[in-house]
Amino acid sequence: MPITDPPLSPAMLDRLVLRWRRNAPSVGTGPHQRRRQGHSLEFREYRAYQRGEDIRGVDWRASARQPRRGDLLLRSFEAEQQMTLAIVIDNRPEMALPETMPRLLYALWAMRALVMLALDKGDEVLLARLFAGPGEALVTLRGADGGARARDWAEVIWAGRLIPDPPAGFADLRRIADKLRPAGAAVVLSDMLFDDPGQQFVQFARQVQTRRRSLSVLQLDSVQHEIALLRRAAEFRLIRPDQHESDDLQQFDEAAFRTATDAVAAHTARLRQSARAGGLDWPLDPVAWPLPEPEDSFQAGTERLKSCFAQDFPRLPLLANLSFGGRE
Repeated sequence: MPITDPPLSPAMLDRLVLRWRRNAPSVGTGPHQRRRQGHSLEFREYRAYQRGEDIRGVDWRASARQPRRGDLLLRSFEAEQQMTLAIVIDNRPEMALPETMPRLLYALWAMRALVMLALDKGDEVLLARLFAGPGEALVTLRGADGGARARDWAEVIWAGRLIPDPPAGFADLRRIADKLRPAGAAVVLSDMLFDDPGQQFVQFARQVQTRRRSLSVLQLDSVQHEIALLRRAAEFRLIRPDQHESDDLQQFDEAAFRTATDAVAAHTARLRQSARAGGLDWPLDPVAWPLPEPEDSFQAGTERLKSCFAQDFPRLPLLANLSFGGRE
């Protein structure tokens, strides 16, 4: 079984599919603004006829029962409107950490579970890398073969973590926003600890939130998990941003790591504020990793991560908060 298969039972997936469908309101904003007034086989309601409207929509029998003669009732129907869901994966090498419980693996599980839910409802799905690297930059999924294509794309992204050369800068994020329908939403799966000196991500985030679309962020936080690993090791070597490993052993320093934790919180707060444009769903509480256990190996760690995912994912606000209503 591919390692990127989401660790959710068929029964849980069925319940999530039903929940995803129930969350689709008939009118207004909400998880899927899928229905609009139009002509279809699904009756919506009667309303008063207004001069200039198509007279073929009048229900003459219902109108004849009106108290006042001449009052006409118009049949109102609902028509389906397809949604586009764009799922953007942070594929930096750092997402392959912690080594025994990789953030990238959790992100790929979430991506594939969301694909299953969206395709089951008939939505279009876009898969995209956040940064340059292996795998197609943008994949469009529709219909019965979409799940298999998502699996293959996820496996390529997962294998790409082993390539020694790190991704060089952001992918072309404008293509994602350009392909989103007005009834569309984007989801970013990331630890959100990347630098954005050219404001490329911020510009993308704000563009997505136009035309009544939305941006949801599923932030993956393993900071305390990794600090606990270093505390347990007592001595370690740091890897610099240029992938160069320090020559000298570093001593664990509680004060230094408290400062680092504060810096991480400040960074994400600034990024959240900069990205906000009327349609942002980025909860203050990220998905937090459990503290490490002494016997954690990759196999044991991923089993713990699977258990966490199976508990966390069905309760994520993301499943209820995919909404529309960004700036026009």
